[in-house]
Amino acid sequence: MANSVITTTGLILKEIDYRESDKLLTILTKDLGVVFVKARGAKRTKNKSSAATGLFAYSNLALFRMGDKFTIDSADSIDLFFGLHSDIVKISLAAYICELCSVFAPEMEPAEQQLRLALNTLHLLEKDKRDPLLLKAIFELRLTAISGFFPDLTVCQSCDEEDFSLSFFSPSDGTLLCGECAKHHPRRRDDLPLSRAALTAMRHVIYSPDEKIYNFSLSGDSQAQFFRACEQNLLYYAEKTPVSLSFLKSIL
Repeated sequence: MANSVITTTGLILKEIDYRESDKLLTILTKDLGVVFVKARGAKRTKNKSSAATGLFAYSNLALFRMGDKFTIDSADSIDLFFGLHSDIVKISLAAYICELCSVFAPEMEPAEQQLRLALNTLHLLEKDKRDPLLLKAIFELRLTAISGFFPDLTVCQSCDEEDFSLSFFSPSDGTLLCGECAKHHPRRRDDLPLSRAALTAMRHVIYSPDEKIYNFSLSGDSQAQFFRACEQNLLYYAEKTPVSLSFLKSIL
C-alpha cells in the first residue's frame, strides 16, 4: 500500500514510553477504529503535539501511514479531559473505559459510534453529571450492543410476554425468562434476577438514541441488579476480566 497521510479524530486510549523521547499510542479513531501509532518526540515538553497525544486526549490527528504502520504527522487537541486526572475514581474508570474500547472497537474499520459513546461518557464523568457506577454500567451495556453483541430484552423467550415484575437475564444466552416461566424452565447457569425497573433501564440503554441513554435513575436493589447484569454481560463477551476493572473495584 502506498504511503499516505490520513486525517481523522481520535481518543488516546493508552500510551507507552518508547526510547528516550517517543511514545507508542493506542488510539480509537473515528475513521480507522483502533490503531497503534508511534509518536516521535511526544515525551518532549516543547513538542507541540505533546498534550494532544497524552492519555485521554481527544484530538484532530494527521497520521502518516507506511504499509500497516502509523506515525503521528501532527496532532491538535480538541478536549484534554483534564478533570479526569484529579480524582482516583475518575482516572480509574476512564482507564477502564479506554481498555474496553481497545477490546471491543474494531481495528482498521470506522468506529464512530464507539468513539462517540466513549467521549460522551468521559464528559459526564469529568463534569460530575452522573454517578460513576451508573456511567460504568451504561457504558458496558451500550458498548457491547453497538459492537454487535445485542441481547434480546423485548420478550420472555418462553411465553413472549413483554411486561413482568420479575425476570431473569442470561448473558450467555442473551435472552429473558419471566418469573413464571423460570419456575418451569431448566435453570440457566448465569441467570440474573431483574426487577421491572432494572429491566426497563437495560432496555432504555440498548434501544434509546445516543443522546438519551443516560437519562434515567435507579436505586436500591434495582440499581444493584442493573449494575451486575451490565457487568456480567460485558465480561461474558470480553472473555477475560480487564486488568483495569480489577483495579477499579479495589478502590471503589
